[in-house]
Amino acid sequence: MNISLSNVEISLDSFMRAHGRKPTEAEAAALMRLKAKQEKRYGGEETHSKFDRGRISQQKAIAANKRKQKELDYIVVNKQTITINRLLVMNLNNIQIAYALHLSLPSVERVVDKYDLPRDKLILK
Repeated sequence: MNISLSNVEISLDSFMRAHGRKPTEAEAAALMRLKAKQEKRYGGEETHSKFDRGRISQQKAIAANKRKQKELDYIVVNKQTITINRLLVMNLNNIQIAYALHLSLPSVERVVDKYDLPRDKLILK
């Protein structure tokens, strides 16, 4: 059974007229979802594609920044990044570096991936 919502007024006033009371939180949330669906602002492919576009553009920007960093002869980094780079040049792995610097392994891996370490010509901020 399909119910057409195009001719129905969905509002708190119409709910109060029909039921003689204010809606509960759950009922108000249901009314908001119905109103959004009626105005075609909720669900379906439109909503998901909008979220995907935002995520895709963010990923493109990150990739462009990484390409730009690789093209430069040098990059400006902090002391911790320089230390991690030096230890990588000395053939230590990420686990050993994390242990030596009292850092978590994910934080070391994040720095290595972010700056594409090991590399030459790092400049201290």
